[in-house]
Amino acid sequence: MATALVLGGVAGCSSGGGVDAEVPVAASASVTATPTAESDEAAILVAYREFFARQTEISMAPKEQRRVLLEPFTADPALERVLRGMFAAEEIGEVGYGTPEVDPAVDSVDGDEATVLDCQDTRKFGRKEVSGGEFTTRGIKHAKVVATMKRGADGAWRVASVGYPEEPC
Repeated sequence: MATALVLGGVAGCSSGGGVDAEVPVAASASVTATPTAESDEAAILVAYREFFARQTEISMAPKEQRRVLLEPFTADPALERVLRGMFAAEEIGEVGYGTPEVDPAVDSVDGDEATVLDCQDTRKFGRKEVSGGEFTTRGIKHAKVVATMKRGADGAWRVASVGYPEEPC
């Protein structure tokens, strides 16, 4: 239900790792930045927050611009699901409204995949009619969210899937 809500027409950049500039390096040596767990977590949370913060704006953008607007923080399969949901909502005269209140935490990071857990207040987030502005969907106060994040070849973290387990948070 809630996956359809978020990915169904409501719905930026993530930051990368850091380098310690104080470490002296010989002139001929090359330095490769290795992301720390802390910088990974920060980048993961930036992408997650951006995903939810921009859903409404992107749902109102011209159809041909939506993919480009979502790609900096959304990966497949979530990218295709969000786009299909936005297009379907548009077909029935609906668009996203509002932004959920998020409070995410990184649960785990395993290589290029991470899990984010959240308890969102989605009462002011959903879909509405374009013509009259009447709300057609509304969220709940405690929506449990489990998101899978993937790090792309470019090093950026993106939302790859979003699930809403039935149990409360």
